[in-house]
Amino acid sequence: MLKCSHIVYKVDNIQQVVEDYKSLGFSPVWGSTPEKAHNAFLWFDEGPYIEFFQLPKKFEFLKYPLHLFYGRSAGQRWQQWSKTTEGWCDLALEPQEYIENTGKSVPEYPLDIKTIKNEMNKSGISASRIIRNKRINPEGEKVKYKVFCPNPDGFPFVFSGYETPQKPEGIKHANGATKIAWVKLDMDSAYIDQFQEFIKEDKYIKTVPSSQTRVFDVGLSGLKLDLNPDYLHGATFTAS
Repeated sequence: MLKCSHIVYKVDNIQQVVEDYKSLGFSPVWGSTPEKAHNAFLWFDEGPYIEFFQLPKKFEFLKYPLHLFYGRSAGQRWQQWSKTTEGWCDLALEPQEYIENTGKSVPEYPLDIKTIKNEMNKSGISASRIIRNKRINPEGEKVKYKVFCPNPDGFPFVFSGYETPQKPEGIKHANGATKIAWVKLDMDSAYIDQFQEFIKEDKYIKTVPSSQTRVFDVGLSGLKLDLNPDYLHGATFTAS
């Protein structure tokens, strides 16, 4: 039902991170115009991607409005992101049926996240209301998407995918990286069985029972160069 969509990576200075990752041989893509952007992406020809995001200081206070309008778990998730230091921050899950159609622009997702939310509710996992959001990409196009946050702190959030696919064609990274081979996830043992039911057909997420949920390693296929940790801003990569 769900697959790994992308790994969220919090940074302190998005401009510096983009420059540093270019120096490491990656080809970052801005989420919006560079002078205004709070996020950027590392895309690959197949599989999950990475989103860098910088949380402006004033945005830290959104916990309470999100709690009020979308539910407690949305406020908790935002607070968690606010307190996280640079590095891996969260994991996004996306409907499997949508991922299989990412090469197409479709007016309706084959499996809307409302269906996912209902299935989670049936299995005893409550969640925030669905949040509709949008941004303007570097080409000036409006990019729409939806998310919801399951209540357990140990469960990743669910992302609808972009209404108009955003992945560029012909992604090349000078360091040879071709795709994400795996995402290793410490998973709260209280939720790991339920989690596996929702991602049982995913080939990227590798769970390790733990007392909390966090991404701790990302495998990269095709790397030909060593990555200087001084320029990774807290991320950990393993060549596969």
